[in-house]
Amino acid sequence: RAFHRSAARVPAYRRLLQDSGVRPEEITTLDAFRRQVPIVAKHAVFGNNRLRDLCVDGNLNGVCSIHSSSGHSGEFSFGAVSPRDMRRAALGLEFLLDNSFGILARRTLFINANAMGVRVPTRTLVVAETSVRPDTILAVVRKLAGEFDQLILNGENLLLKRVIEDGVDQG
Repeated sequence: RAFHRSAARVPAYRRLLQDSGVRPEEITTLDAFRRQVPIVAKHAVFGNNRLRDLCVDGNLNGVCSIHSSSGHSGEFSFGAVSPRDMRRAALGLEFLLDNSFGILARRTLFINANAMGVRVPTRTLVVAETSVRPDTILAVVRKLAGEFDQLILNGENLLLKRVIEDGVDQG
């Protein structure tokens, strides 16, 4: 369903399929999909296409958030998110966090230690956006110590290791 929806309603994907000689109506099985539909490379998708052409119906109507990749590969990629997508992501994340940490029963501070621009959608959590500076993360922990039942630190594993080690060293 997702393939056929994209083939019909996402202008850039429709062109990519046409340029590759793929006829979407012939893709009726998973095997046909595997054999006939090309693997999509980042440069082929984002290189010469407007962001609107990568969206359903070729427009940005209903988009509430746009995010980009780091561009490390030499090609930036972008995502466009609707409020509905944001709500679904928040609900899914909070479901997982509640199952693991009981966030709905315990006042929780969620420290987002991802790079600036990497947002964590939530509905019920208090989120501290610190980015990747260990000193900022530790300052938030010191300032808010005792204000919450628990804190959840989210970020890249090597950064989190350093924050924990620095935190232990600083008491």
